[in-house]
Amino acid sequence: MAAVVIAGCAPAVPADSEQLSGGAGLTTEEAQHLEQAASAVQRTISCLVDRGWPVAETEGGWEISTLQESQVSSYEFDQAECQKESGLAGMAPLADTPDRLERLYDYELQLVQCLRNQGIDVPAPPSEQTFLELRLTDDAWAAYNSVDTSQYNRESWAELEAACPPYGSVG
Repeated sequence: MAAVVIAGCAPAVPADSEQLSGGAGLTTEEAQHLEQAASAVQRTISCLVDRGWPVAETEGGWEISTLQESQVSSYEFDQAECQKESGLAGMAPLADTPDRLERLYDYELQLVQCLRNQGIDVPAPPSEQTFLELRLTDDAWAAYNSVDTSQYNRESWAELEAACPPYGSVG
């Protein structure tokens, strides 16, 4: 028997951080959207637990690591039903409008400096044009991509994210 790991996710809830200008880089409407998504994720997790699935909450989502191949179909059915019930299934992602992308790029540039102030070697960011070209590819650039996560435990990672909140994240 093979075990399967399945995960579900949604955007993290933004923080009211003032460490970087622009808070977590989101407008009030975007923050409300992400708060609604986080609430729907919580309802989805509760639904899955109520249906007997041993899901574990992750940052912005959930995972199940004790699923056998013979259970995948049943789990996927329950997950889809729970996402419908919670409203997560019908929730559209935030649109990549020109204004939002410009704010995202500006925020990522601030993150570069913030991470450098924390002693992290962050390479020079790409140009805004390159950033936009890479946005929806597997090579999308973000300041946090250069952070070696293996050097952090849960507590020290939380401290880093509190000092330099990723775009749209919990601070």
